[in-house]
Amino acid sequence: MIYQYDVLECIFAAPVQFPDNTNSSNVSIIVTHSSSLFLLQTDTLQLLWYIRINGVGSFPRPPEILNNEGYLFIQDSSGALLAIKGLRELMKKNTMDLEISRMKIIEILRVPGETFSGVQILKINKRDSNKSDDSNSSTSSSSKMTIVSYRALIGSRDDRIRCFQFLF
Repeated sequence: MIYQYDVLECIFAAPVQFPDNTNSSNVSIIVTHSSSLFLLQTDTLQLLWYIRINGVGSFPRPPEILNNEGYLFIQDSSGALLAIKGLRELMKKNTMDLEISRMKIIEILRVPGETFSGVQILKINKRDSNKSDDSNSSTSSSSKMTIVSYRALIGSRDDRIRCFQFLF
């Protein structure tokens, strides 16, 4: 054993590497049975950041990360899907203590019943279908807006897989 860090909580979910622009991420994300989230330096297991999220169930599965977005999604055992925004900016600036106030934890949705499976998040880009009446205008195609939405595939103990769509 090279290093160890005692989080003083049960860990059922596999640690997840927070992706950066290099081939080897140096930040590990650990979620616990007691609804805590730890960010640790991967090579030394030094604690970078910790939070206990009140009002949710345990985290039996690893979080889902959208690589390009830097959003972290956590599915708890009671059916809540949480999103954490601001982790990538926090990592880039390398000023954990000063930037924690910029992080946001948002409850996206709540699935009826217990959810011990993981969650798969998909980003969906759609072009706005409103077309300009002037088809000869050179700006008509460039003025279309891209609408970004997300889909969550979630399995639950009631033998169902569900797909949810959300924006944030």
